Amino acid sequence: FSGFYSKDMIVRHAASFAALATASGHSSGYWLFYILPTAIAYVTAFYMMRCWMLTFWGKPRNQKLYDHAHESAIMWGPLAILAALSIISGYGIGAETLIKNSIDESNAYCAQISAGVEPFSKVAPVDPPKASERADPAWEKAAEKGEALTAIFTSWLFWGFLAGIALGFLVYANGYSIADKFYAIPPLRWLHTWLYHRMYFDELYRLCFVSVVMGLSWICGAFDRFVVDGLVNLSGYGVRGLSVLSGLSDKYIVDGAVNGAGTLAHRVGAIVRTPQNGRVRMYVTVLMIAVALGLAATIVVVLSK
Repeated sequence: FSGFYSKDMIVRHAASFAALATASGHSSGYWLFYILPTAIAYVTAFYMMRCWMLTFWGKPRNQKLYDHAHESAIMWGPLAILAALSIISGYGIGAETLIKNSIDESNAYCAQISAGVEPFSKVAPVDPPKASERADPAWEKAAEKGEALTAIFTSWLFWGFLAGIALGFLVYANGYSIADKFYAIPPLRWLHTWLYHRMYFDELYRLCFVSVVMGLSWICGAFDRFVVDGLVNLSGYGVRGLSVLSGLSDKYIVDGAVNGAGTLAHRVGAIVRTPQNGRVRMYVTVLMIAVALGLAATIVVVLSK
């Protein structure tokens, strides 16, 4: 079905790549790219059967909730569509043709690059080289080995699936009763704990990334709080102090001079205004005093001569 164009093709090319890498003198560790997906492919049937047994087999954990659970079409409709597509999309909608056309287009693109022609230009496309012209004996041999390994993988896949389904049914037919006995074995319990905690990926992610980001954020926060804010606050305090000094200078010097000049003028005016009380007898008296003083001064001057 459609799985051939995903898992099976990945496994086949992984085997070919590993064969070519080891034949070229590289590390045999490249075979892990083939071994791990192949092993997981066989385990798929077991854990999918486990999922089925724990979900649909036996008595529900909450009978009341189970009795009132009714799936609507909006829930199972998309799943039905995806299930149908997973069955017919392999050949039904031409996946093989799409992949072939993609390969041909990629080859034409690479041929244009090799010929020095700008890709997807209006220049006539360059035909890709023929298979015989671009054949690499080492790659052909590696591809044949990958095909052979994939054939073995495919031939055993059906029996592996049956074994995985049977094992999943037997282990989880009575819930966790049998699985708990396996968990009592230390290596299996450690493996279960490791997998239960999602291989401690969250802890590793938190240690490698979250803690680093939090540490940097703390440093940035401290720098902002003590350096940036310190400079800003210091500038504020300085401006505030200067404003206080400027206010005192304006209040006691500038305003003091202005107010002092006004007060002096007011007091001089009050003194000068004192004789000007509007009384005639006061004016006559002052006049007579002035005349008397004038006559006395004249007499003193005459007599002195």
